[in-house]
Amino acid sequence: MILDTARQLVSAVARGVASMATSGTTGAVTCALASLLVLPCSARADLVLRAKNPTALTRFYREVVGLELRAEDSTLTAFDLGSETLVVLGGGQTDAQSNLRLLVRTHDLDSARATLLRADVSVDEARDPEGRLIALLFDDPEGNPVGILRQDAPPTWALDVASGHDVLSSLDASSGRTVHSGKTEFAIWSGLHGVGLGFAVPYSLGSDSPTAIGLTMMASGPAAAVAAYQYGKRTALTRGTARALEFGGDFAMWQAFGWAGVGDLESEDVLLSGTGGLLTGVAAAALLTRGREVSPGQAGLFFSAANWGAWFGLVGARIADANRYVDGDETLGAMLVTSAVGATAGGLTALRVDMPESRLAWINLGGILGTAFGFGLDLVLQVDDDAAVWAIPGATGVGALAFTTWFTGRNEPAPNSGQLLGAEGPESFAFLAPSITPSRTGWRAEFLRARF
Repeated sequence: MILDTARQLVSAVARGVASMATSGTTGAVTCALASLLVLPCSARADLVLRAKNPTALTRFYREVVGLELRAEDSTLTAFDLGSETLVVLGGGQTDAQSNLRLLVRTHDLDSARATLLRADVSVDEARDPEGRLIALLFDDPEGNPVGILRQDAPPTWALDVASGHDVLSSLDASSGRTVHSGKTEFAIWSGLHGVGLGFAVPYSLGSDSPTAIGLTMMASGPAAAVAAYQYGKRTALTRGTARALEFGGDFAMWQAFGWAGVGDLESEDVLLSGTGGLLTGVAAAALLTRGREVSPGQAGLFFSAANWGAWFGLVGARIADANRYVDGDETLGAMLVTSAVGATAGGLTALRVDMPESRLAWINLGGILGTAFGFGLDLVLQVDDDAAVWAIPGATGVGALAFTTWFTGRNEPAPNSGQLLGAEGPESFAFLAPSITPSRTGWRAEFLRARF
């Protein structure tokens, strides 16, 4: 979780205390108590909210936002935010002139959004340049602005959200691209494949006229690019969804080409099968991603798993060939099967893990380097056993993939926790102004708070 800093809150708290002091004798007593409780909290960079209906506001933050209760009595409620505290007091409404926003980090924005919608909370969404959802923006029942932010969102985005800036505009300005930028990438991919379809379709249907094939190639590329761009514009296609459509089409196309080759079909039938596979793959991916948030990392995980599956199918076939003859069709069939298995495993994993593109790139690089290391060992050790020649790089490739997956994931953010605005990572360390706050069993004095 990220909270507004103490410097930003001191003025708001001071105004709140001053306004309580204007309400007579009761206000003076309340002001004195609030000075003991509120000001130390502000010095610790904790957030204090005054509510007209503290019971309803407390229920909202506990049941809807999901904050954990730290302490509660008849005068205040304190929520545990890891290294900070959210204090809810009665006695009026918090001054919102500062236009600051309470931010909460989470690993699961989809679940948070579903909870908010079930509670009939009006939610705005902010997305990064790749189209991924990074924040849910809404107001609590007292009108205080709140945001639930993706756990791995950079601090600069958190500053934009917390300070009330237009997140979409600031992200667009910083990246030079619109948020829903997938339509251009999908249009380029479709235009290139359209040229291929311009040749494949008339040829596979038996046309032997160079003029007809040439005209079809000339028209199909631009037509496919324009149609894809308009589709992306109409559907607000994100980059992640665009890549899911592209990868789905490519995967299905090569599966169709491969099995047509295994079946020894005529060249026209092979091209027709590939064309059908391409269109079917795109259509299937469009149906599967409809209404879903797909990141480029999730789409890339599916395609990378398919490619690695095909590679290890080749390795397995070459190892088997050392013991008995494995012809080309058997090798290709093994690659197609293991590629499909890899794609299925990658797709199922992507449903549970939103892996950043950068991490996926490192994992793929690790696998490639590990495989190259294995072939290098073959040369250094002068391996002459046919099975070992392939088994060694296969094993080093698997080991490298496993190692880089672990290594790049070891610094994944910790579970939802409180953080100061702009702080990076789950670690925090701060000396606190001496303060005393109520707890379930009595009172608590804090001087130092750290999290590692």
